[in-house]
Amino acid sequence: MMFYSGSAIGAVASTALYAAAGWGAVCLLGASFSLLALTGHLLWRVRPAAAA
Repeated sequence: MMFYSGSAIGAVASTALYAAAGWGAVCLLGASFSLLALTGHLLWRVRPAAAA
């Protein structure tokens, strides 16, 4: 269910941003979401256990 909420927020944000600042701003918004996801992945990834 969280996926659909995130999609809806992204759609509303990109529509409002496109109306206010154009396509370049929407591309920057998408890039910032991707960078945020990559940062979260790198910070909270599961590290494998050390071999015994």
